[in-house]
Amino acid sequence: MGRKETIGVGLIGAGTVGGGVIRELNEHGEDQGLRLEAVLIDDPTKDREFPADYNYTTDKEEIFNKPDVDIVIELTGVRSAASEYADRAFASEKDFITANKELMAYEAKTKFASARKMGRNMGFEATVGGKIPIMAALRYFDGEDILSIDGIPNGSTNYVFTRMFEDGLTYDEALQLAEDRKLVEPNPDRDVQGLDARDKIIFLASLAWNTQFNPEEITPQGITGVTLDDMDIASWIGTMRRRKNRKRGPGYSIKPMVVARKQDNEEIEVWVSPALVSNDNPLSKVKNEQNSLRINTRNGTPITIEGPGAGREATTSAVMADLRRLADYRRRGIIEPLPTLDGGYRLLDPNKSKGKWYLRFSLKDVTGSIRRFGEVLERHDLSIQHSIQDEDPQSEDYKSDFVTFHPATREQVIFASEELDETGRVTGPRIVLPIVN
Repeated sequence: MGRKETIGVGLIGAGTVGGGVIRELNEHGEDQGLRLEAVLIDDPTKDREFPADYNYTTDKEEIFNKPDVDIVIELTGVRSAASEYADRAFASEKDFITANKELMAYEAKTKFASARKMGRNMGFEATVGGKIPIMAALRYFDGEDILSIDGIPNGSTNYVFTRMFEDGLTYDEALQLAEDRKLVEPNPDRDVQGLDARDKIIFLASLAWNTQFNPEEITPQGITGVTLDDMDIASWIGTMRRRKNRKRGPGYSIKPMVVARKQDNEEIEVWVSPALVSNDNPLSKVKNEQNSLRINTRNGTPITIEGPGAGREATTSAVMADLRRLADYRRRGIIEPLPTLDGGYRLLDPNKSKGKWYLRFSLKDVTGSIRRFGEVLERHDLSIQHSIQDEDPQSEDYKSDFVTFHPATREQVIFASEELDETGRVTGPRIVLPIVN
């Protein structure tokens, strides 16, 4: 391919992030040798905040058949559309950039294969972490024995938790604030139910261990069940000094965490859940819409990458970073190797995840309730580390109990909490959260 100084861009989707890309190309594209050749939209009558002379089209063929389009950027937010557009771009000998983490969680292996077959490049930095260059970090560690990836990959839910704890807002109030700031989509379900975070960590795990994992094997725990009481109690756990010479603990903060951890038997443990994070852990200090992801390898000190992870600016920045990189590759005739994702790792059964746990429930305030509780724990081989009881704001007949356990499997705690329900001495919602030190 001959050297082409100006790279033509075809943009699919002109919503929040698409609008940011249009603005960037309008203001800085010429200086970077980039020109927006066509913008595919679904509604030409919609009012838009950017100029009306950007070669808008409702015909996708104008993107894929136009010779001047070298790189296609897909920002529809719809997995099926993103999948189709990726295949069309590669078949048309165009490079492809996407921000669709669902596409990459489910179909990275097949899309990488399509790109390799057609000799094309693919950019996906914007799928995880917003403005933080997590994909570049994984490329840096190519060939290293990665032990784990963990952190906070969803800035929207981290913002909600920050506002709840620091401002005393309810979950609904904090979510509304995030919506007002356009930190979540109009339908925030994928964020608050943990699906967005699950797709991100599955894709990262697939890259880290060169294996296409199935997101359906992981059921995420969303943030909707976490209350201000949980946050207050977490901050107290471990801080009370019971003996004169006993070191006071740091307390905990609740964060929307993901973990992918290599086991000794070719299994990868993956979970997605709010978690109690020790205040000695740097992740406990990550606030608002910030993302923070940590990569731990066998041969080096863990590295942590932190930065804005939600909103137009962060995602636009990641898309533009991909665009500049792929444009440079195209000018120089470079095809970047893509992972095969044909490794032999498998996901650990999430119920077998072992660690410390937090359980919150409401126990009937009658004689024998504590004894029954202890019997249930004994049957499931659970040992209490901390226990706090408080008044239940919903009923004078119950006490709110907050318990943490020494290391156990998730299924031990879940089965025990389910058996507690069957005793008839527990009411209201309960929640089980992992603890990260």
